[in-house]
Amino acid sequence: MLDHQLSRLTRIDTLVGALPPGLTLDLSPGEDDRPTRSAEELVAALADIEARYAPDCLAKCEMAFFCRNEASGCTASLGLGVREELGGVETVAHALGLADGSLIASDDQAEAAARLRTTARIYGSVQA
Repeated sequence: MLDHQLSRLTRIDTLVGALPPGLTLDLSPGEDDRPTRSAEELVAALADIEARYAPDCLAKCEMAFFCRNEASGCTASLGLGVREELGGVETVAHALGLADGSLIASDDQAEAAARLRTTARIYGSVQA
């Protein structure tokens, strides 16, 4: 059972390999024991990493507010249930376009698009 669970985890080398080339979060102190890197440079570096925010992050992670801001407009920021139901639909704008028919769903988005159109009709926000 443990082997099965461990095999499902993403390896650290895979995670590190997905980071942008040249990314550094180095906060080495200078001679005055203050970081040699400015806060603005650090924030810019953090912004280069894809935010994987979900609402339950607020209870678990000190970076949750930063990631929530970075993930604004992403369907994943609406919660795990939404992320699972709309797999392949990354942004709220894209979901709305699929719901109102102004965007055409790719093959892997067809099921989510059908759910979005049905939901939109039920709630009356889109004309049939």
